[in-house]
Amino acid sequence: MLATTAARTLRRTAVPAVGAVRNLNVHEYISMELMNAHGIATPAGYVASTPEEAENIFTNKLNKPGEPLKDVVIKAQVLSGGRGLGTFKNGFEGGVHMVTKPGQAGEYASKMLGEELVTK
Repeated sequence: MLATTAARTLRRTAVPAVGAVRNLNVHEYISMELMNAHGIATPAGYVASTPEEAENIFTNKLNKPGEPLKDVVIKAQVLSGGRGLGTFKNGFEGGVHMVTKPGQAGEYASKMLGEELVTK
């Protein structure tokens, strides 16, 4: 009986303590697509691959001509936390920005796309 208790204790303590293990790495836009596919509501979002595409999404999809402009958030898609406080290697600060007027979406996207974001 003592040997059995000792063996159980040893098994419990011999396993190293490990922090959270991430088994699924997906960008925010992919997780939103998955949630939408299963009936979970998310804010409208689009993926842009060029600054022109980002500007077109802001101007024509998220805002309608003739209507008051809506503020929109443009986000870098990275697999790390703290992207809002990060800095791109080209010197551009922050991976999350509020777009409030025409021209900003393309401007921000041109500084984010293809660049490396360094987070803390």
